[in-house]
Amino acid sequence: MTDFSIDRTSDQDITFQYYESNGTTKRPLIGATVLFTVKPNAFDSDADDSDAVITKNITSHTDAATGLTKITLTDTDTAVDPYNYFYSVRVQESGGKVYLAQSGRLQISANTGNRSV
Repeated sequence: MTDFSIDRTSDQDITFQYYESNGTTKRPLIGATVLFTVKPNAFDSDADDSDAVITKNITSHTDAATGLTKITLTDTDTAVDPYNYFYSVRVQESGGKVYLAQSGRLQISANTGNRSV
């Protein structure tokens, strides 16, 4: 489990490295979709993630052969209420199998300014 924090209404790039179950051998992302989901609860029975406050599907990877990708969150994506959310990174491989690769808490922090030029 990895925990991190981002500011509300801010752009954020998250680098994600996909590994085999041993945690050290890099696993390719060729033909895979990385599913990033942020929800207010650690568990629910919501099969389609309609309760999620942020969802991203990443199909174009930084280096698919070595399992490296970037999850890009825009200021619009992060324009949600400040809260201690839960996130998961799941990978749907080219053959259709889905694996939970990472999860944890994501704190979206309040900030004074909300505007941009």
